[in-house]
Formats: sequence, C-alpha cells, structure tokens
Amino acid sequence: MKHAEDSNAIYAQALEGIKFPATRDQLVEQARMNKASDHVIAVLEAMPNDDTYNIMPDVFMNTREGKDKVAAAERDTSSKSHGKK
Repeated sequence: MKHAEDSNAIYAQALEGIKFPATRDQLVEQARMNKASDHVIAVLEAMPNDDTYNIMPDVFMNTREGKDKVAAAERDTSSKSHGKK
C-alpha cells in the first residue's frame, strides 16, 4: 500500500539537521527530535541497522526496504484484524 508520507521530501524534512555519516539509530533519533510522523519513524526503524548512511541519497535508497517491511506489517495486521489467517 502506497503511503502518503513516502516521498523523499518527507524523509529529508524529518532528518533536517542530521550529521553524516549517521547510523540508523541516529536517523531515528533525529526524526523524533523533528517530530516526524509515526509512519516515517517506523520506516526508518525498519531500515538495515548494520549500515552507515553517508549522504541523504543513501537514506532514500534504504527507505525502500523500510517501506516494504512496514507495508508488510500493516497488511499482516489488517488481515488479522479482519479474521484472516
């Protein structure tokens, strides 16, 4: 499911002020300090934790994986709430 908050601009805004290189946890912390939405934070948290992000395009490339994980979790939650297995 495409989410309204999945544009690169939203992630750039959420990460305003981040110092690169940065770890995933630093990205999440910066997004929280910038009061990013729960969805944006969930996507950042779902990104690989073993990577160091050197520039914003690195983040953008890895948000795809995070978005996929969040979307799968949302589908799983939705199907369980509708009684599907």
